[in-house]
Amino acid sequence: MEAEDCRAALAALRPPRRPGRIERIDGGWSFWTFQADSEIARFAGTDEDAARLEVELRVLPMLAERLPVAVPDYVVQGEWDGMPFGVYPMLPGRAVAADELLSDGGRLARELGAAIRALHGVRLDEVARASGEDTDLGAWWNRKRTFFDECRSRAFPLLAPAVCAAAEREIDLADNRVRDRVARPVFAHNDLGLVHMLTDGTRLTGIIDWSDAEITDPAIDFVGVLAAAGMPAVEAVLRGYGEPPGDAFWERVWFLAWVSPLHDILYGLDTGDDAIVAGGVAGVEMRMRAAGVL
Repeated sequence: MEAEDCRAALAALRPPRRPGRIERIDGGWSFWTFQADSEIARFAGTDEDAARLEVELRVLPMLAERLPVAVPDYVVQGEWDGMPFGVYPMLPGRAVAADELLSDGGRLARELGAAIRALHGVRLDEVARASGEDTDLGAWWNRKRTFFDECRSRAFPLLAPAVCAAAEREIDLADNRVRDRVARPVFAHNDLGLVHMLTDGTRLTGIIDWSDAEITDPAIDFVGVLAAAGMPAVEAVLRGYGEPPGDAFWERVWFLAWVSPLHDILYGLDTGDDAIVAGGVAGVEMRMRAAGVL
């Protein structure tokens, strides 16, 4: 999808939107995203993306009332080429840099921890009514099992033998151990990388891109910080969050951290992008070594 397609979609709204400048925002895998003057337009590209956008549209108003930072406020919804899209005013701020989390005594990290804590405190029955999700952690783990099965057939053959053997071992251990150490499932952002956290340079101003949010292990919302800024940054975030959620917290975070690049491998295979595949393969091994499981 190109900028002129976005322009045509916005012009077809009632009343029409006719922005002067439209720029495509690259980097996302699931949606086409554009900046149209001072607004953001996000377009679903597949049926799965469309379903996730519908959930996002229903859940975000509830989160806006409960989180101490801003979230997208979709003011317009439309359809383009048979797929839904939404438009929201740009949130203030820019993406957080890794070194900012620990600057000024770790204030930004603590603010992030407080925001994650508020998110994880949202009642699951309210989320379930808005999203249609199952509140049972077993539903999340069953989705993980399906994902791991796909990885075994498509991603694991690309890994070095020792890495593949370690992955099989750690997944078996997680099935018997990590899942049982989650204190309780929560509604999590599930893709909380630094690019999705906004700051004005002094404080956390917003969190964007909620399309992957789901009821899951709360440890997942610390993985992006670990990957970008290391364990000291996660510890600083925890000072704003409170007690680590569930037993074996670090074990669960590291497990989810090395699993994450497997998604990159599958995406690269689906799109024919050899560079993304290679990055995913290298990322699995690098994170396994950092976690001490290889």
